[in-house]
Amino acid sequence: MAVMEAMMPLMTRATERTAGLVRAVRQEQFGSSTPCEKIDVKDLINHLEWVAEMFESLGRKGPAV
Repeated sequence: MAVMEAMMPLMTRATERTAGLVRAVRQEQFGSSTPCEKIDVKDLINHLEWVAEMFESLGRKGPAV
């Protein structure tokens, strides 16, 4: 449990930073390119949402979504 407690401030900071970046994206930027040729900004945000949902589900000992 001590390891998880030590990770929480790091996870919180990472979550807040990521949320701020996503909130700053304007709808007209969704089609913009990313460093990965195969995905645009909208795809990247969708991927981040999927990762967040999976992380939350696993944290609750639920299924990997």
